Amino acid sequence: MKFVGAIGEYFEVINERKELNKEVHSWGEEEYFYLLWIQSSHAKIIVNAIEYDINEPVLIPLTSYSKVFIPEVDEFQLLKYNKSFLCVVNADSDVGCKGLLYFGSLDLPIIKLDKENLNLVSTEFLQFKKELRVQDKMQLEMLRMILKRILIICTREYKAQKNLHIFENVKIDLIRDFSFQVEQNFRIYHKVADYGRILNKSPKTISNLFKKITGNSPLKFIHDRIMVEARNMLAYSNLEVSQIGYDLGFHDVQAFSRFFKRYQEISPSVFRNQNHQI
Repeated sequence: MKFVGAIGEYFEVINERKELNKEVHSWGEEEYFYLLWIQSSHAKIIVNAIEYDINEPVLIPLTSYSKVFIPEVDEFQLLKYNKSFLCVVNADSDVGCKGLLYFGSLDLPIIKLDKENLNLVSTEFLQFKKELRVQDKMQLEMLRMILKRILIICTREYKAQKNLHIFENVKIDLIRDFSFQVEQNFRIYHKVADYGRILNKSPKTISNLFKKITGNSPLKFIHDRIMVEARNMLAYSNLEVSQIGYDLGFHDVQAFSRFFKRYQEISPSVFRNQNHQI
């Protein structure tokens, strides 16, 4: 069931395994946001070469830039929407998920719901199906409103899971903004000071807050994001290693190789030989 608006707004609910496999296979061709609701008590999902065993109903936000495989899943529903339908960046004041659910979390956000919120999400998904059968001038806004309610539930639950609710909103917002900026600029900027200039914050302020809230350094966050992209490009593209390094902001292949080996303990070429999927 899908909605296509007058200026390219796109929203769809996918719940058939054949369509799910087709959708996952085409990820990366266009930019979409996804929200995967695994309803069964067992599933297996692989995101950016990391395997996750799911043993309870969960919601998982994804984007078309992730390399995703879903070898095992029974009951599920997948929401698919584009920026024209709802841009989570522009709508951040409404849903607050930028840098948490989308654009920033290196750890895959796997959102567990208590019974009350599970019932709420179930109701909202039923509303989607009902609203997709309606064709009038209010349909687009009704669908957006339902999606926003689900994203708000997910954001609240994810904050609670990560104990982020104990920190002041302004502190969490700085971490979210940093995460978002890294997602947008990791190919260009590799230093905390670069993001400090963008956010008008000192590197020390960012580092102290990042350590307090996440337990890690912001520099490690930047490097981890670069490594995710490097592994994906080596495994799922035919670009030369030197071109991959250049695309990721390294001035020469030697600098990229040293960086990659420091984190992966093998060279980019060896990693590609072991993991190339094309």
